Amino acid sequence: MELIVPEILEHRAVDYPDKAAVILGSGCITYRELNEGSNALAKYLIRVGINKSDRVGILLEKSIEAILSIYAVAKCGGVFVPINQRLTRDQVMYNVKHCSMKCVITSDRYAAKIHRTKGLHILNTSALQNIIKDPSTSPGGRPARVVETDLAAILYTSGSTGYPKGVVLNHRNLVSGAHIVARYLENSFTDRIISVLPFSFDYGLNQILTCHLVGGTLVLQQSMYPKHICDTLVQERITGFAGVPTIWVQLLQRYSPFKRLSFPDLRYITNSGDTVPLRYLKQLREVLTETRIYLMYGLTEAFRSTYLPPEELEKRPTSIGKAIPNVDIHVLNERGKECGPGESGELVHRGANIFQGYWNDPEATAKVLKPFPFGSEEIPRKEMAVYSGDIVTRDEDGFLYFIGRKDHLIKSAGFRISSQEIEDALYQIKGIKEAAVIGIEDDMLGHKIRAFVSLGDGVKLCEKEVIDFCAERLPNYMVPHMIVFLDNLPRTLNKKIDRVALKRGCGHGHG
Repeated sequence: MELIVPEILEHRAVDYPDKAAVILGSGCITYRELNEGSNALAKYLIRVGINKSDRVGILLEKSIEAILSIYAVAKCGGVFVPINQRLTRDQVMYNVKHCSMKCVITSDRYAAKIHRTKGLHILNTSALQNIIKDPSTSPGGRPARVVETDLAAILYTSGSTGYPKGVVLNHRNLVSGAHIVARYLENSFTDRIISVLPFSFDYGLNQILTCHLVGGTLVLQQSMYPKHICDTLVQERITGFAGVPTIWVQLLQRYSPFKRLSFPDLRYITNSGDTVPLRYLKQLREVLTETRIYLMYGLTEAFRSTYLPPEELEKRPTSIGKAIPNVDIHVLNERGKECGPGESGELVHRGANIFQGYWNDPEATAKVLKPFPFGSEEIPRKEMAVYSGDIVTRDEDGFLYFIGRKDHLIKSAGFRISSQEIEDALYQIKGIKEAAVIGIEDDMLGHKIRAFVSLGDGVKLCEKEVIDFCAERLPNYMVPHMIVFLDNLPRTLNKKIDRVALKRGCGHGHG
């Protein structure tokens, strides 16, 4: 079993040297080439002063160079920090300064987002290509010895409150996560996995490691147009596809070819990041009749917590499942006691995948990473667990159901209200493409319920129609007080609906 990130690539380069490791359009790199190229780049990084635990930013679009850079930084003992290319210059520089990067690997396209500062080495992809083509030009020292508890990556969150936090992960976190996912998805060297998510998102980063762990081929998808995604699924005979609700919604829209095509090679799809509305889940099942659908739940601080086995989908379509292998999940009430069936509480995650803390932020770390409360001879009390901040409930069979963020729960007229239940009702209205519900502080009620919706092409709805529909299907205390119509709901960089932006008054819309 591989223990550190570089071993994943090194072992596959021995097992499958001439097999395609990564495909992008007409371009391809084999496992041998990827391993040799990352070795050359690692030597170069050592020569320019990158030492063990130094942070190296990777500001590139999804590309072969980005993957090669991730492995190279890990090989020289550094800590790779994927930077989403959609960030503004100020946001990029916040990340650079916050974790004191010593190097940033970028391209001409994004170089203007980097402010040249003393001690910061900038490596352009044109120079990177020369290093790979002629490794003799980049002699370097001996790489530092790396073990599984050494730091491997920092992933910056979207920043739901204040500045983004740097989630610190070690090699064990990343490799263990890849092994666990490959196990329950039954991945093998025959898999051809499409990569649509950014590498700065833990869900997207895992696509690389899980695919390469089993010797599969990763197919990079840069264009997010539904037609282009469908073309790749068919032409590249994709077997695995990880997405978020936004992607499924786009694929299922009227002008997308997705519903009209068949995908005989697509063995499975996975969803995480948010709940798939039931309406779209039903459509996915109708289109992908031979494809296994895995609904998952995770957070960057714990990588992945639960999944719903596909055979349970018809019976429990709103469930996030049970704990993934090698993970222990608890549901705790406000007194720190285990919740019974039907009782809501905070999801607490214990296991190999929990993060090492937020970079340079011990106060924020202490709020999330806490001693596991149920010590025993087998489980020492000093073991740490992640307190997710997510409220869930468990049924009699032990399956979990997501209710909402602890800090986003709506409390109105004395009732604790799940925004998802209201959103499910909204999605039953023909013509509503996407919906999000938040609570707006109110002196009388505690919270007033405000719903934001976007409509399908050519659809016309008024606020009264939407409220009347909800009133027929929901208790009166759950009926939205206001409907805001937007052309599109705001998104985080990881393509989730940005509820914080909505709460801050983003887009007052029309209606």
